[in-house]
Formats: sequence, structure tokens, C-alpha cells
Amino acid sequence: SWYPAQRCCRGRGRGRDKGGYDWRKHIRPSSDPAVQNEVRESVTSFLNDPKKSTKKEIRCGGEVRNTYKQYCSQMGVGWVRGSRKGSYMMIRFRSADPAMTLWKKVWCFYF
Repeated sequence: SWYPAQRCCRGRGRGRDKGGYDWRKHIRPSSDPAVQNEVRESVTSFLNDPKKSTKKEIRCGGEVRNTYKQYCSQMGVGWVRGSRKGSYMMIRFRSADPAMTLWKKVWCFYF
């Protein structure tokens, strides 16, 4: 049935295949191999940084942000909001004690 709040989808159906609004683009990572390689290299270079910096701020949005979030959780790097709009930070976990390891796993699972 049709509801007043759904005027944009009237007559076109819903969902990705029917021509409606594709809301999944806000939560899925990028499928572009160039973006994936760039993000993977960025996270790897952050982990292999000789200065051992604990934070790195990145300005991104959309599918690139979700790709960073995916690779950071896979590689054990924290991913949080930055200080400005549209900025995010990769955070290095320092300690290797069991409590910190558990906290890191929980952090990467939920965020």
C-alpha cells in the first residue's frame, strides 16, 4: 500500500532492483578494487609506521568510510569519529595485556 511519506517511491516499487531508493549504500563498503587497495595500503602503512604514532585522522565519507571501517576491524585498528565533520581517526592499540586484547576485540566487533 502507499503511505504519504513514501511519495518518492510511488509507482516505482521499492528496493534496489525495482527502482526505489537504495538505502544499503549507506552501510556497505565499496566494491571498487582501487578504493579497497588504497584503504588497505593506508591501514597497513599506519600499522607499519616507524614513528609508531597512535592516531591518524582521515577525511572521508560514504562507501569509503565503510571500507575503512571494515579493514580497520579486520586488521585490529580502532576506528572512531574525528574532531571535525566528515573526519575519522584510526587509533593504534598499544598494550598487549589480556584485558586490552579483550577490549580491542569488543571495540572492533561493535564499531
